[in-house]
Amino acid sequence: MNPVTVGFINGTTPIIADATSLGGVQAVLLSTNYQPVDPPGWPSRPPPGVSVAWSPRLFLAGAVFLCLECEAAALVAAGAGALQ
Repeated sequence: MNPVTVGFINGTTPIIADATSLGGVQAVLLSTNYQPVDPPGWPSRPPPGVSVAWSPRLFLAGAVFLCLECEAAALVAAGAGALQ
């Protein structure tokens, strides 16, 4: 396992993804507020060509969040969302 903190739910609870395999892009319907972070060496967020400040950013419960499969799996395992 290659644990990487990729964000926080409700401001304090860390979401730790297994970055052994990043996977492709996956949509997650969030059931709680989520603030992703930019771990060192993590693929850029958002995709290249978008000129907006990324971090810190807060996604509210009910939002659909696009992320890598390993981050999506960690969010679902924490009860913070459901795959779309």
